[in-house]
Amino acid sequence: MLILLRGRDNAGESVATFMRYVQRGDGRPRATSISVRVGFIEPGDPFSNANCPLGQADESRTFALGSAMFDVNLCMSPGGGHTTAWRWYRAKVTDAELPPEQRIVELEGEALASVLASRFNHHNGCDSFHLRTPYAQYAASAADRAGCGPTVDEAPSRVTDFREPVTKYRIRRGEGPWQSGQEPCRHFLFKGPGDCEP
Repeated sequence: MLILLRGRDNAGESVATFMRYVQRGDGRPRATSISVRVGFIEPGDPFSNANCPLGQADESRTFALGSAMFDVNLCMSPGGGHTTAWRWYRAKVTDAELPPEQRIVELEGEALASVLASRFNHHNGCDSFHLRTPYAQYAASAADRAGCGPTVDEAPSRVTDFREPVTKYRIRRGEGPWQSGQEPCRHFLFKGPGDCEP
């Protein structure tokens, strides 16, 4: 095992100390060390560029709703009662039914948060989202998983058909009418029988 310890010597110069642990014949570790001058050491935050808080997994998912393909990056963490909490921080939507110059939209950070409504429920039953891009709106709701929670506005309601094992969606392009459809998967984000991945 090799461990790197960093610090400064008495003269203020940077020092790196490499600690190497060697297993001895009697089963006890023996430490050896070597000090090497390597330049300057700056204090820092190893999590400063992280997209997700400590304790949450940085994940990516790809799924299709009709002719619209979604590539999303999200933070996921376990919740109570077999629930997985999720929050998108980046989304790319490729919609084959839009004109070429409007076909691909990428959003992240505050720009995404301001146009995305999403909700996860207990057991992830009937999780939903509504995304408004400059050219279209997309909304979906997953099937139940041991019960159904409420959905966000514009997402298909699952009150009467929550046991149907499909993801339901609605798409509105421009000022046109909402178009409804369904995908043969229980949840748009999670793998499972007949999942929504293309």
